[in-house]
Amino acid sequence: MLLQTHDGVQGLSLRQGWQKMMAEGSIKSFFKGNGANVVKIAPETALKFTLNDSIRSVVAQDPDKVRLRERAISGGISGAIAQGLLYPLDTIRTRLAVSPPGTYNGILHAAYRIRRDEGVAAFYRGLTPSMIGILPFAGVDIALFEAFKEILYEKYDGRPPHMAIVGAGMLSSSIAQVVSYPLALVRTRLQAQSVLRPVHPHHQLQQQHQPAHAAAGRGPSHHVPHAGKPGVKHHHGHHPHLHHPPAPACTGPGGQAKYRGMVDVFRKTIQNEGIRGLYKGMLPNLLKLAPAAGIGWFVFEETKLALGVNPRS
Repeated sequence: MLLQTHDGVQGLSLRQGWQKMMAEGSIKSFFKGNGANVVKIAPETALKFTLNDSIRSVVAQDPDKVRLRERAISGGISGAIAQGLLYPLDTIRTRLAVSPPGTYNGILHAAYRIRRDEGVAAFYRGLTPSMIGILPFAGVDIALFEAFKEILYEKYDGRPPHMAIVGAGMLSSSIAQVVSYPLALVRTRLQAQSVLRPVHPHHQLQQQHQPAHAAAGRGPSHHVPHAGKPGVKHHHGHHPHLHHPPAPACTGPGGQAKYRGMVDVFRKTIQNEGIRGLYKGMLPNLLKLAPAAGIGWFVFEETKLALGVNPRS
């Protein structure tokens, strides 16, 4: 995600991304956002696979001979529904992963801060490219895996090697990732940008004229002369809207939005970084996704066997 959200012309290399995380001084920096990802991935995957079987039975003209196109349609729809229902967790995961240290203290704190400072709509930034991207990703992934699985079951008389199933899952998910990657990058950049709500002018006035000893938490309230308006009363103590931690990546000057939407991300990325900019971070994403997807598909198939479900269903 660091590579995806870095919008410089040169981009970050894997080594530079590694060094940037090391510079934060803790092994925890390598796992930022992983808790939110774990909370999200279990129900999302369960929903996707369950819905896929139900939708496929409706879409397929012949349930015994499901065509590749029908598999892709059912996979895309099930993936879109599952991701849409759990999308706020995906936004929280992205913020935790790319924000400067100290911005958020965990999942609940990130959810509270985003809701307080940016509103509920902030949880759904990037939803449009995400929904557009998940259709080909989930559709291609599920359709290709099931096609590869059929070939393996035919070749090995219904008992394909475990590593063959893992390899089929890795290959199908890798192809799907390449097909949909530009939309995933656009989604991540929109999720990562923080747009802070404007501070009320009265609060700004308090912040500008707050005495130094009050910032340290000392002294009673008193009147401070104000240019043209003497006797403006100021109250000491911290106001929750006066100070904001460092803004997350992809945030413009003054906490304003760097991107206005999906089309704007595409336009600015191609204009400033070229077509290659749409594929920043694809290598580490493939290195992470391929084995995870392969293991996930394998566990899914083995679970079906353990439950007595026909693995070719």
